[in-house]
Amino acid sequence: ADEASGIADDIMEAILGTLSGAENKLFMCGNPTKTSGVFFDSHNKDRSMYKSHKVSSMDSPRTSKENIEMLKKKYGDGSDVYRVRVEGEFPRGEADAFIPLENAEAARIREPYKVEIIEDAEDSVVKEIIPDTALVEISCDVARFGSDETVIATRRGWKVLPLQIHHQRDTMYVTGLIIKEAKKYFEWCEKMEKRIPVRIDDTGVGGGVTDRLKEVVAENDYPIDVIPINFASKGNADYAGIVSLMYGHFRDNCLDYVQLPSDDDLIAQLSVRRYSITSDGRIQIESKKSMKDRGLKSPDRAEAVVMAFAPLYLKKRDRTKRPQRQRK
Repeated sequence: ADEASGIADDIMEAILGTLSGAENKLFMCGNPTKTSGVFFDSHNKDRSMYKSHKVSSMDSPRTSKENIEMLKKKYGDGSDVYRVRVEGEFPRGEADAFIPLENAEAARIREPYKVEIIEDAEDSVVKEIIPDTALVEISCDVARFGSDETVIATRRGWKVLPLQIHHQRDTMYVTGLIIKEAKKYFEWCEKMEKRIPVRIDDTGVGGGVTDRLKEVVAENDYPIDVIPINFASKGNADYAGIVSLMYGHFRDNCLDYVQLPSDDDLIAQLSVRRYSITSDGRIQIESKKSMKDRGLKSPDRAEAVVMAFAPLYLKKRDRTKRPQRQRK
């Protein structure tokens, strides 16, 4: 059982049920990403039934000690990410982490659109099929300076496609990247009579991308709804600020269904961000400045993904309908 932490409990129960033979053995290996399940139990309450072995990156002659130091500086010594990726320890489930690491990891290995196609009696292939009805939504977190990343996230239904990562690009270039990404789905828009919501972090330099994108969409009558999001905007009765609201919606309504790309930085950024409760009882997500004060990178990848699922759309009166093309 490879990546044993991520195997669903019902599947592991079925595997345990096959061990009735005198010589049957179960071998499990993987990163200790979850604090529940058969793999976790094999190192804890059921350890007397197993021979367990842990490998720490710090003890292995095959690992880069420079990389270990980088991970320590990047995610913090003692963080769940450092414990799992370096020390080979199970996560503590940090009390002030808004999204637990094991939940983010579960979303990374989830496969909602994979179906098995039988070709003949002896062979089969697994092919990924995304339904035509799966919505297309795009978001862009625009970098402001230095090592921050400009991240474009596209989702098809519950599946987040591999993120597009860029550094030190100007607003015109970023606008072109967004248009290029959206054009991949224009035929889908016409077929499904849909438009593509494009959400942009409109705070600071992102405003330039918003303005230029609106111009290009209007000039070419593209089936795109440009949705600027001011990250300084107010939240609601439960969340203090729009960023907290978006994270809350993603965690509470999306995380159990989303399929995330295999991106270690994305998983880490989602799981290391803390939260607090304000004096009026609302949830407030940790600010980027606070994260940087802790020595962490700006969570640009996480914010782009969370934004792609934000329940923010243009009102119908603000949409310009694209005229129907005449078919030849």
